[in-house]
Amino acid sequence: MGLTPFDFVLWLVAASMAALISYCLKWTAENRRRPGSLMVPLAIFILLMMLSMVVSAVYYFTFPSFGVFVDLAVVNMLVMGGGALPLIFAVFRSLLPEESIAQEPGDRPLPEPRGASWGGTGTLVVIVALALLNEYFMGWAFQLAAGGFGATVASSFASTFSATVSSYWFLFTMSFEMGFTAFLLRRQIPRVLLAVVAFQAAIMFLSPPALASQQWAEGAVFGGSALMVCLFVFVFEHLARNSTVDRAFSRYLGLLIAAYAAMMAGLFLWELSSSELVFAVSILAEMCVYLGLVLNGPGTVSMKSWKADPWWVFGVLSALFVGEFFMGELLDVQAGGSRALFSNAALVPIGSGILGSVSSAGYDFVAFF
Repeated sequence: MGLTPFDFVLWLVAASMAALISYCLKWTAENRRRPGSLMVPLAIFILLMMLSMVVSAVYYFTFPSFGVFVDLAVVNMLVMGGGALPLIFAVFRSLLPEESIAQEPGDRPLPEPRGASWGGTGTLVVIVALALLNEYFMGWAFQLAAGGFGATVASSFASTFSATVSSYWFLFTMSFEMGFTAFLLRRQIPRVLLAVVAFQAAIMFLSPPALASQQWAEGAVFGGSALMVCLFVFVFEHLARNSTVDRAFSRYLGLLIAAYAAMMAGLFLWELSSSELVFAVSILAEMCVYLGLVLNGPGTVSMKSWKADPWWVFGVLSALFVGEFFMGELLDVQAGGSRALFSNAALVPIGSGILGSVSSAGYDFVAFF
């Protein structure tokens, strides 16, 4: 199906909103450790306003009427006024030192600048939550605008959540936002992490559930799996060359591989049962890992020997094994179908009695894995 002018306008709006979210993430990463910075409350205000608009769009598309439109306009004005309060507070607080300096005698030392501090965990949680909620409701709103949701999908939260996160409106937009944010912060992010993020954005773009096309599903399964293997080779080649790594890199790598293990399990379930829930949850976890990385911004580099951390090595290798197992099963199902997968496993029926049940279940476990 070709791209209509209306679809083009929707994609232009989605790309513009994703770019604005990327700039908000950049401002937060660069300024949240600077006391008195106005860029962080400005980013919060913009994200809050965008969230209010996309939530209103979802509500209006669900219950379209002129009365609802007027009510939503009033709600958005109230949100704008309330969301501006932290920014106004930060502006006035940043002006307080200047007033106190003017009242002090000239021979006294100048006081230290005062201002709100945005370096705490609370700021990270707020920005991550606002960014993810914006992307989620953007995907939902654009799906509704394009006519992509039916009554069956909207009948439960789980189905709506799965359909929204697994849609191309969410996945393609998040992939663009991920890559563009990394580009904006390319001077703050180490090169090895920048390469991992580039792989991550490309793998997210090649998500099989994004498009309802068998050709896309096949190409995305094989292409995404190949990219993931290349990512693993790149990462372990880097670890082989460097016995010490940055703690932020090691933490990000461990969480990312765990998220990929869950994602491959979700894709395997999607191939077997068309259920997208596990895949959608893994995508959300992957985005939390990514946002935590970029929002930490430039800081003190803390190195550690990954060889001296056996639990980290065990966790990474375990997650890698799970991810590669489900990747292999996914490729098998995609190539030959689920019936061929289970018939080739040579499973035996569960026997009678405790000993027979345990032995046959153990054999099936080993045969399937």
